[in-house]
Amino acid sequence: MYKYDLHIHTEYSYDSAEPIKNVLDAAIKNGLDGIAICDHNTREGGLKAEEIVKNNPDKYPDFVVIPGVEVDTSEGHLVVLNSNIDIPRN
Repeated sequence: MYKYDLHIHTEYSYDSAEPIKNVLDAAIKNGLDGIAICDHNTREGGLKAEEIVKNNPDKYPDFVVIPGVEVDTSEGHLVVLNSNIDIPRN
């Protein structure tokens, strides 16, 4: 069984100041196999985390990062995982 947290915010979101490296290290420390970084209205944090993991395989072996985005809509927030485009705020 795999353990993932599918809704994490980083310094790229307006409601968090947590550096990406801290998020990755906390996930590893807590025994997670992967995370989805879903900052508000941007994939930038998830893409950066994906790059860090890819470039540091000894530190993050077999760790999975799913870039996501939490889109602000007129009806509330919508989490989109593994999007290949930025989704503008509605």
